[in-house]
Formats: sequence, C-alpha cells, structure tokens
Amino acid sequence: MDSMFHTLKQMNPDSDFLKQLNDGSDPGIPYSIIAGNTKLIPPAKADAQASILQKVMARFKSRGHYDALDTLLFKEANDIAVSTKSIKEIPGAADRQFPPVIDICACDHISYFGDPAGLNSMTIVMMEE
Repeated sequence: MDSMFHTLKQMNPDSDFLKQLNDGSDPGIPYSIIAGNTKLIPPAKADAQASILQKVMARFKSRGHYDALDTLLFKEANDIAVSTKSIKEIPGAADRQFPPVIDICACDHISYFGDPAGLNSMTIVMMEE
C-alpha cells in the first residue's frame, strides 16, 4: 500500500520525480508520446470505452463522463488523467537529437492498450521511428 502512495506522490506536479523527468535534458534516444484526447471520441465509441468508468460514474450517459471532466476538471482536451496539452509539453523537444514523435488519438487514459484508436497510435508512432 505504501508503494502505491509513493507512486501517487511522485505524480504530484511539484514532485522531485517529475521535475527530474521534465528538467529539459536530452535523453539522446528516440521515443514517442501517445496523447489521448477524449474530445475526439465519438459518442457511440465513448459508451464502449467507458466500461470501467461506468462503474464509477454510472449516472453519466453517452459522452457525459468525458464532457463532465472537460467542464468541471480540465476545461481543455484531456485523456481523463491529464490534459492533452500537458502530455505533449516536452521542454526543449525541438532541440533534441531525436525530437519525440507525438500522436494524438481518440482515446482515454484507461483504454490506450485495449482500444483500436490507442493501438493504432502505437502502430503509427512505431512506424515513424
């Protein structure tokens, strides 16, 4: 249980862990970023992707849970865990030996590895590297 809270503390915006990851230094290796954007998920697909979220937010219908998060929490495009803008922000990315390949997909944070949009993005970024 302590390790779970340790990991959650590392994800605080001002944590030493995130500061180290975001210090702007060039890792010198190619890498990709897949950024989910729930605003791109069509209503019919939103219902299918939301199975886990439906247990938590059963009162929302169609895109309701995504729209509620957009309105109440993020106020901008997001993957339900973090804003799409934040996912894409890499300090000094343009000046790196290998600038990151970034793909934005119609997917939420929970569905990257199980949704066709997330899997398609993984295929796209792998082919671009």
